[in-house]
Amino acid sequence: RHSFPTRRSSDLVLLIDEIDGFLGDRRHAEHGWEQAEVNELLQQLEDYPGIFVATTNLLEHIDPAALRRFDFKLECRPLTGAQRRRLYAREIGGDADAPVSEIELRRLDALDGLTLGDFANVSRQLAVFGETKDDGHFLTLLAKELQGRHRD
Repeated sequence: RHSFPTRRSSDLVLLIDEIDGFLGDRRHAEHGWEQAEVNELLQQLEDYPGIFVATTNLLEHIDPAALRRFDFKLECRPLTGAQRRRLYAREIGGDADAPVSEIELRRLDALDGLTLGDFANVSRQLAVFGETKDDGHFLTLLAKELQGRHRD
């Protein structure tokens, strides 16, 4: 007979990505079940014994009562120019302090709004196709990531 260790509530972590789909602002609900769904989830979250983490790109769509229940609200902003330069140098040159040409830096500086996710997406795209991280192509793909987000 095996006995399994009991889990402490501090060991439990629940992550819901795109929480705005579950905790939409009830003031804009068109059906009673939408309000009931949010109410039920809020009650369940209050009773949850562990750590609850939620993510969203649409914070303004979340019900205000739900927002009050979060102890911490963290906003991940786009990278600063200095952060973009160091991350780009690391991706292309293997080190955050690797030299980068002035032409590349000007192109990179024009891509205001890039995020860590944009760099990760481009790296994965190149890996899928077995391509190397050459400077011009990497910058072109970063620009496409940024353009694609602005179309949303």
